[in-house]
Amino acid sequence: MFEEWVDMYSPDIERFAFQYGCSLVEAAEVAEETFHTIYTNLEKLADGKRYIYKTALEKLGQVEQTNPRLASPILFKEDAEFHSKIIQLDEKYRVPLVLHLFHEFSFEEINEVMAIPLDEVVANIQAARELLREAIGYPPQDVFKKRVEFLWMSYDRLPLLFNVVNVSRGNILQSLMKARS
Repeated sequence: MFEEWVDMYSPDIERFAFQYGCSLVEAAEVAEETFHTIYTNLEKLADGKRYIYKTALEKLGQVEQTNPRLASPILFKEDAEFHSKIIQLDEKYRVPLVLHLFHEFSFEEINEVMAIPLDEVVANIQAARELLREAIGYPPQDVFKKRVEFLWMSYDRLPLLFNVVNVSRGNILQSLMKARS
C-alpha cells in the first residue's frame, strides 16, 4: 500500500514543493522527506491524499529555499514568469491557489490540509487570483485560464528527481539545512 502511494503521489508532492518556491533539488528532497515521515507513521496514511499534502506542507515550512527564480527549469519564458509571480505571492495565498489550480483540491480539502476556516480558503484563493491577474496585466478570464493550463503543462515537463532510496534514509531536510549553514 505504501509503495502505491509513493508511486502515485511522489511526482505531485515534488511539483507542489517546486510550486511552493523550492528549487528542483529541494523539491525532490521535500518529497523524499515527506514520504520518510509517512513511512514512520503508516497508521496515519489512512487519511490519504490530504495527509500526504499536509505532511509536505509541514516539511516545506522547515526548508530555507534557495532562489529558484535565478535559473528557472521551466522552458517557456511566459510560463517561467507566471510561475515566478505565483511563488512571489504570500504563502497564505500561494498554497491554497496552487492546491486548487494545479492539484485539483476542493475548498474543503484545502481547509483540511491547511487547517484554516473554509471562508478564509475561498477568500484567499479569490485574492490570489486577483493578485496574479494584476501582476500579469489583468488579462480576460479566458486568457488567465489558458495561462494556467499552459503553466500546468510546463510543470508536467519538469524533470523529477525523487529517489525512493532516500525515503528510508531519513533526515534529508536536516542534512540539507546543515549544508547551507
